[in-house]
Amino acid sequence: MHTNIKGYNFVVGDGFSDFWNYFKHTGWEKFTFDCIEKNKNGKMFWDIGAWIGPISLYASKLFDRVIAWEPDAIANEELKNNLSLNCVSNVSVIKKGIYNEETSIKFGCSRTGWGYGASSINNDIGEHCLINTMTLDKAAELYGRPCFVKIDIEGAEEYIMDDLIRHKFNRLHLSVHNDFIKELDTFLLKINKLIQHYNCWDWHMNELDIFDKHKDLHNVDLYLALK
Repeated sequence: MHTNIKGYNFVVGDGFSDFWNYFKHTGWEKFTFDCIEKNKNGKMFWDIGAWIGPISLYASKLFDRVIAWEPDAIANEELKNNLSLNCVSNVSVIKKGIYNEETSIKFGCSRTGWGYGASSINNDIGEHCLINTMTLDKAAELYGRPCFVKIDIEGAEEYIMDDLIRHKFNRLHLSVHNDFIKELDTFLLKINKLIQHYNCWDWHMNELDIFDKHKDLHNVDLYLALK
């Protein structure tokens, strides 16, 4: 089947036709795509939690190179299939999760099963498997520093906050999943430490100086530009 992502036409596999039909008729992740567009023509884009590739496909048109991490085996195969269908050669797919150490760790699927999003280190419902992980340090060593990093890993963002604070990447799009965070108070301290180094906006383009768990109670996307 065919889809159009912000003016670019792609062929995508039929296995997730329900999503692509939904994508066609909604503004799915509009804020994410808008943030990426603001940073086009960069050398390298990291898609951490790439799923089946809607972000990576689009980023392949805007950046010289894309590194896409997706540890869910079914989503990973569909991601590679979608890239192959479009003869995309500048996206490298990594079947690992980003974490604070290089190890094997329990990884849970979503309520709807493997491949359908929301698979996460923090998911305690449904089936589980073991995945291999990579640190941000190792990623930077292997691939170099990115111009833009998109992170959507269903709560596991809490484990890489210290590394994000230390690396201070130039631009970040961070999906925060309060509902899946294990240690929320610790996470809030760390995300607010991170925000102090950035100009930060939520998905309504409200500028944030602090992330407040009482105000921002549910999942929210943030765009961070290094000061």
